[in-house]
Amino acid sequence: MNNNISSSLVKELRKETGLGIMDCKKALIKSNGNLNGAIEILRKQGLSTANKKISRITSEGLVNAYVAPDQRIAAIIEVNCETDFVAKNDSFKKFVKEITILVAEKNPDDLNCLLSLKITADDTVENMVNYLINTFGENIAIKRFKRFEVTGIGVIDAYIHDDYLTKGKIGVLVETSFNKTNRSYYPKAESFIRTLLMQIAATKPKYLDKKEIPEYVLNEEKAILKTLAENEGLSGNILETFIQGKLKKYFKNNCLLEQDFIMDPEKTVGDMIKALNDKNNEEPFSILRFVRYEKGESLDSRS
Repeated sequence: MNNNISSSLVKELRKETGLGIMDCKKALIKSNGNLNGAIEILRKQGLSTANKKISRITSEGLVNAYVAPDQRIAAIIEVNCETDFVAKNDSFKKFVKEITILVAEKNPDDLNCLLSLKITADDTVENMVNYLINTFGENIAIKRFKRFEVTGIGVIDAYIHDDYLTKGKIGVLVETSFNKTNRSYYPKAESFIRTLLMQIAATKPKYLDKKEIPEYVLNEEKAILKTLAENEGLSGNILETFIQGKLKKYFKNNCLLEQDFIMDPEKTVGDMIKALNDKNNEEPFSILRFVRYEKGESLDSRS
């Protein structure tokens, strides 16, 4: 058995497999320096190791967002791991940033497509995930991602909640429609968008407005409210008033445009947009869509 394995051969094997230095060196020793033999050993060993870890719950990790310099393309991603220790590791954070940019630039259709993309000249995203799994000794998983691209006139902005307790826990993307080149108007809209991003992060709206609520969701909510009202002995006009009042509260909690604006609770977000447009009739401002990610909320099970 040859124990004198060159570092260049180890490096080459790492590029081929995406696995750790010690695993690669041990495999090369076992194969007497035969690269193909070591690849076969590591594939079996590496897949086995990854499969053992992949069933473990990943409740930690990072949410990250990237916006292109022209603000016309953006991406948001959630990558999970098992411990806060790994989430704070520079190698893990670097990987999350790199694949966020990759999503924005390459526009993968789904997770399998993303995993097959080259993150470097020699390594795929999947190889890098396996390398990190073997390096840190815990499960790492790309949970979800979303990419926005402006199709008309407008910009995309992002916000990552960033304090010492929850850094990388919550991320938001918002696409708005207006002409950014109007410099007299833009600062007002820019300030509003920054506040809006923080509001979405804090209040967790599910929909932009009432029109976005699926009919089956609304029907289910109405059925629940009707049952609650009947259990209280309500009927007729009183029952209907009760349901309408509760629906109004439901819309306010779940629809962004219906929410009270956090900087002026006497007005809704929709009111603020109307006021902004009243001062600038030539270029009406509107919110087209948003997405909010919170670390761990996509888990199928929690413990």
